[in-house]
Amino acid sequence: MANTRKTWITVLVAVFIVAGLGAIGLVVGSAYWISRHVSSQSTSIEGADAEFARERARFVGQQPLVEISGGENNPTVRRLPAAERAERVPLQTLHARVYDSDEGKIVRVEIPFWLLRLGKSISFMPEMGSVTLEDLERHGPGLIVNGRGDDGQQILVWID
Repeated sequence: MANTRKTWITVLVAVFIVAGLGAIGLVVGSAYWISRHVSSQSTSIEGADAEFARERARFVGQQPLVEISGGENNPTVRRLPAAERAERVPLQTLHARVYDSDEGKIVRVEIPFWLLRLGKSISFMPEMGSVTLEDLERHGPGLIVNGRGDDGQQILVWID
C-alpha cells in the first residue's frame, strides 16, 4: 500500500514538472514568435511618410475594404460594399503598418493567415464595426485598411 502511494506521488510530481516545462516552452515560444512577426521602430514623420508611400505605391488604383480619415476624435470610416469574388484565392499573410506620430514609432506586423482563422473576427476600431474573416476572404488579396489622421497618424493593412 505504501509502495503504491509512493508511485502515485512520483507520477503526480512528474506530471507537474512536465506541465511546468510545457508552460515555460509556450511562453518562450510565444515571445520568440512575437519577436519575429512584430517590430517597432522610432522614426520621424518624414521617414514614416516615405515608408507608407512606398507600401501604398503597390496598391495604386485599388480601393481598400476600409478607409479611415480625419482626426482621432472624429474619424470618418468608409467601407466598401460587400462583393462576391468568383474565385477565392488562398490568403497567406496579413501585413500591417501603423505609425503613431505622438510617440514617433512605426509598428510593423506580419501575421500568417492560418493564425487569424483560429479567431472568429478581427476588429479594427470595434466601436465602428469589425472586419470579419469572411469579409477578408471575400475581398481577397490586396489593400484592406488605408488611413491617415489629421495629426499624422497612419495605418495600412493588406493581405497577400
